[in-house]
Amino acid sequence: MNKSQVQAEEQKAIELEESGNETAALDIWLRLAQAMPMAAFYCRAGGVLKTLKRYSEAESAFRSACNLDPRMALASIGLASMLIEEDKCAEAVDALDAVVAQEENALAYGLRGDALIGLKRYEEALQSFRKAVALDPRYEEAFYNIGWLLRNSDEAEAESAFTKAIELESDYASAHRELGWIFRKAKQLDRAERHLRRATVLNPADAWAWVYLGNLLWGKGEFSAAEDAIKQAYEQSPNEWYTNWELASFYEDCGNQEKAARFYHRALLASSDEPVLLFSYGRFLLKQGDFEGAEKYFRRAREVEPGYENPRQWLREVAGANAERQHTRDH
Repeated sequence: MNKSQVQAEEQKAIELEESGNETAALDIWLRLAQAMPMAAFYCRAGGVLKTLKRYSEAESAFRSACNLDPRMALASIGLASMLIEEDKCAEAVDALDAVVAQEENALAYGLRGDALIGLKRYEEALQSFRKAVALDPRYEEAFYNIGWLLRNSDEAEAESAFTKAIELESDYASAHRELGWIFRKAKQLDRAERHLRRATVLNPADAWAWVYLGNLLWGKGEFSAAEDAIKQAYEQSPNEWYTNWELASFYEDCGNQEKAARFYHRALLASSDEPVLLFSYGRFLLKQGDFEGAEKYFRRAREVEPGYENPRQWLREVAGANAERQHTRDH
């Protein structure tokens, strides 16, 4: 295959990718890589395989590219993106560290932040995302991740980061969702509702967006609309603990204890180690007069997360209720 033929094949593959015919494009990239083993061809093949969600094959293609050209940043970045998809975050960090040691690369720093989140090294992840936006002030995903990491510790900067992400990408559904929740916590309800409704329109399958919207409407006393939103969350993710817990909490608040108990049980089947769920169910049992059951779930919440403070108060309530009940029996 001569140079002009290779260039013609490359152009054809690019046009096929742009038209959405990834499978045909992949055939060309793989054929070129086999005929002329070059890192660039394996990178292109890896990118198409990633689009097709054929992750193990994509990883193999990117590894071939890295072996052919260890200093090719695009190959290492592609490989790292696949490693993150496959939850091999430590190896991804190593690959990206090698990239940023050679050059200041915004995408590498952004992916490195993703991998560090996977390793729960949140402060390092934050610094990596800050470096990414310093290098590329239009990197909306890095701004979103800065906001996500700061959403519980620095709401002002989180708000600024989510706002910036939306300025750069107006249809960024997750950023609308998280910004809406920031405004909900700040009691800026109109702004919160506007962003949360936008999030549900942009991504109707996002259960958390419906949970947040339902919680907002519930707080405003719009119970029918709140129930509809929370049911939408449940329909999107019926087997997740948080959608069942939200319905359980809503029905408990509305006085429908039978429905509340049913959804609490479903939530606990989905997850038995979420402290907020364990605490909420313990409180539900306490209200029903089941002191032993309440104490069991409060203690379990403390076991799962020793720093979780809410159960400490309610354990005292259980102890007090038990003492009062014993006193009544004695007399």
